[in-house]
Amino acid sequence: MKGMSEKVVWITGAFSGIGEALALALSEKHCFLILSSRNRRELERVKKACRDPL
Repeated sequence: MKGMSEKVVWITGAFSGIGEALALALSEKHCFLILSSRNRRELERVKKACRDPL
């Protein structure tokens, strides 16, 4: 994921599995993330686990 810094990435299904793993990995690469999911509680958990959540 070289060169991903400051890119905007929208991840659907970000509350578990591949979506969650992508969110955490891309947050470490300083991407701006848009996370979406049908499970708000789990989505908030992933958001808090990401680097510099807004």
